[in-house]
Amino acid sequence: MQAEQTHQMQQIIRSVPDGLVLLDIDLSILAANPAGLDCLSALTDSRRGDTLTHLARRPIAELLASPPTGGTWHKLRTDDQNFQVVVWPIESDPAPDGWMLVIQDVTQEREIQRRIQQQERLAAVGQLAAGMAHDFNNIMAVIVLYAQMSLADPDLPAEVVREWMGVIDEQAHRATDLIGQVLDFSRSSVLEQRPLDLVLLVKEQVKLLERTLPETIRLELSYQQDEYTVQADLTRMQQIIMNLALNARDAMPQGGALLLTLARTSPAEEIRCVTCG
Repeated sequence: MQAEQTHQMQQIIRSVPDGLVLLDIDLSILAANPAGLDCLSALTDSRRGDTLTHLARRPIAELLASPPTGGTWHKLRTDDQNFQVVVWPIESDPAPDGWMLVIQDVTQEREIQRRIQQQERLAAVGQLAAGMAHDFNNIMAVIVLYAQMSLADPDLPAEVVREWMGVIDEQAHRATDLIGQVLDFSRSSVLEQRPLDLVLLVKEQVKLLERTLPETIRLELSYQQDEYTVQADLTRMQQIIMNLALNARDAMPQGGALLLTLARTSPAEEIRCVTCG
């Protein structure tokens, strides 16, 4: 009867999709199910009977340093695979007699998550481009209107013509800048550092983000009256602000306030997280 129960237990362990590895108190590998052997093959050169010293680049002692009750998942990565492992002590009194490792190959799940995040970001950029296109149409409507008005009345005073041409010139430059932003987001541009006024840059990005982020997220910009000019690449700075905003959006699915703050600081000063106190 006991032999039959042991056989049934072995069959159950073999059928478990997660990798199971049994270590003794000296960290020697006593047993492993088929999935566990596959995981060990990917994570270490140790085999059954060997002393397990590491998994991937993590020392096994570091993994065992979790709370004595176990249950903490650790992330492991090889060159082309992702794993997570949890260590459970085989309880005895006063110290454990050994350890059970539960190892999961999460490579596919991580890839799916990465693709979902990439699709969400592409969708956000698509919304941004749609908002830019809407602005572009408005700008072009102003240009066309003033040009038609100028052509329709040959008796316009030179002063009025100059004023209207000034409007056309201003709107044309806005349209050029807008097209440049669309192109910058759609391709990698050459790094071009130049003086940038961060106040003007962030204000423009806030307008774009208001059309991109969900309505449940309220955008706020805070800064003291000061000089905020930096030597940087415009495209890279736009991408940094956009990425930070999208990360913040992902962190508050129920909505909230996204506060963008500009402040001067010195690299020598200690920078303290506001939420950390």
